[in-house]
Amino acid sequence: MKVQNWPDDVLRDGALRQPWLDWRRNNITAVVKAVSERVRAIKPQVKISAAVFRNWSTDRDTVGAGLETLVRAGLPRFRLPDGLHRKRPPV
Repeated sequence: MKVQNWPDDVLRDGALRQPWLDWRRNNITAVVKAVSERVRAIKPQVKISAAVFRNWSTDRDTVGAGLETLVRAGLPRFRLPDGLHRKRPPV
């Protein structure tokens, strides 16, 4: 795939938006999976976790990780609800 008009072609209304999101997510997921497998090969006792966002179907594009793919592969070993993105009152 060749992107003629970067970044316009991959922005919200761009013609290549969905292929770009898929490519980005697949690459991030592949890196997370490879690092997880390598860490476990060296130290099998290590527990790898992941922050779980509220809505996988939309957050997978904004966050860029295919958590559902990693969970099906047994990575991570446990998941933690992500509370970092809630609006909080100023301190």
